[in-house]
Amino acid sequence: MVFGKSASPTGPVDGWMQSGPSPITLQERFFPHPVRVDRHFATACQPRVLEKRRCCRVAPVTPLLLSLHVLAAIIGFGPAFVFPFLGVMSAREPAHAHVLQRLGELISTRLIIPVALTMAVTGALLIGEMHVDLAKNSWLGASIILYILVMAALILQAPTQRKLIALIDPARGGPPPADEMKPLVSRLRLIGILLAVAIVVIAVLMVWKPGAGA
Repeated sequence: MVFGKSASPTGPVDGWMQSGPSPITLQERFFPHPVRVDRHFATACQPRVLEKRRCCRVAPVTPLLLSLHVLAAIIGFGPAFVFPFLGVMSAREPAHAHVLQRLGELISTRLIIPVALTMAVTGALLIGEMHVDLAKNSWLGASIILYILVMAALILQAPTQRKLIALIDPARGGPPPADEMKPLVSRLRLIGILLAVAIVVIAVLMVWKPGAGA
């Protein structure tokens, strides 16, 4: 290095004359070959990028609806797995059948049915928010059909439970007629098993989504 301003092939740099090669900028170091972008290509791709971003954008209300939907499924359908056991215990222990069936009827009418009905509302809102095409998502259509069948079974199960409760009420005096009680208990047990299987199938369809977007 030589101090001073004098003619040099490399040119002055703040009063210093560099005898070596001229310094290179950061742009030249990291981008030695300038990238050229075709304006026509960029203009053609811009609408597709914007459309993709618009489709992938999640509305702020969607996570809330999804959380409510999942919580309703857990809280509403979870206790339904108890029904088969209540039916078995009622058949084995007739002395406790009245209390067990009253418990099952209370869980069904006060918890399962009201909470499960909210899933229809949140599910419909989610389909509208996410613009889901049912024709291209057969798993969702099958889940909806199973949900309707589950709700119908729960609603139709309530009269059978009330009939059995009245039949085995200790206030009647004497043992309940076995020929009338056993068919009702068997029916409730069968409904409980079918409900549990249907709920498991719905959960599998919701998680795996077979044929989604096909």
